[in-house]
Amino acid sequence: MRFGARRVGAALLLALVSCGDARERLVVRTDLPEPLREVAERTFEASEPDIDIRFSVRSLEETLEELGDPDAEPAFDVWWGAPAGEAERALREGRVRSWEPILETPFVIAFDLDRVGIPDAPADWLDLFHHGWFEEVALPDPRSSDRGAAFVTAVVADRVRAADDSYIGFEWLGRLDRQVVRYPPDVRETLRALRLGQVSLVIAPRAEVEAARPDWEGRLYYVIPESGVPALVCVVAITATAGEPGSDAAARFAEHVRSSEVLTAAKLHTRWEPVGPWDEGRLPDDFELDRPWTTYPLAVDLAVDSGDVWLERWNRDVRGRGK
Repeated sequence: MRFGARRVGAALLLALVSCGDARERLVVRTDLPEPLREVAERTFEASEPDIDIRFSVRSLEETLEELGDPDAEPAFDVWWGAPAGEAERALREGRVRSWEPILETPFVIAFDLDRVGIPDAPADWLDLFHHGWFEEVALPDPRSSDRGAAFVTAVVADRVRAADDSYIGFEWLGRLDRQVVRYPPDVRETLRALRLGQVSLVIAPRAEVEAARPDWEGRLYYVIPESGVPALVCVVAITATAGEPGSDAAARFAEHVRSSEVLTAAKLHTRWEPVGPWDEGRLPDDFELDRPWTTYPLAVDLAVDSGDVWLERWNRDVRGRGK
């Protein structure tokens, strides 16, 4: 009885608090770190006191499962930190009405300084293809890792957009396969193979290499290939059912997380960078471009249209064929 009374009292208190808050509620789905969420909430509500931000923290897998249910409306208004490809798929399915790129991280070539000196490390892909690195490279498995799949897809999409021919991309991946001795299941296991000395070089997203560096006591280093690299891109998306009629709260929040203040916090807490030049979206007006690398502009349409077919072809015609 006492437990039931406490539950009724708590429910009544919550109802009273809710009735006393006349602000418009905006639910933001994300898996970005809590310190970054706190910055975004504090700065947004300071400039938009009529809006109450509520974060719904879920994994990517949980969000995709929710969006994949055609009989249920998403329980959030904004998807902050969505992979670009998944946001585009949701857009095509009518679950999202718009998305904008916000952050990216390039793939890099990482190595252990105890095994490979900086002067000896490959400065570009052509150097990586030298016979000295034969069976000395690891890449996250494109069959089990979204990172590996994104790398393969981005390489082929870039070549298709540039030359309208996927063969060039698969030929390049075939040259890379000759150098790869193992495809670990994810980035963590790829870096573990490097740490155990099973490989000399790994290809992995820069943000995840940076996140691992503190545990390496200064031995983990990387280079960004000079001729250009594929990049992972995350976006902010607005769901098709966001807000009340006439409300633009979701759009205002999406604009806010592209502001310099939030992008700076994102770089600090995620090690991802604000997006570079983008031919399918736009940058904040106050963003100043200062890029230390050249990334392949993400061909989202091509990746979504043909990504699964390309991965199947890679597994059939490229994986292990270069040995």
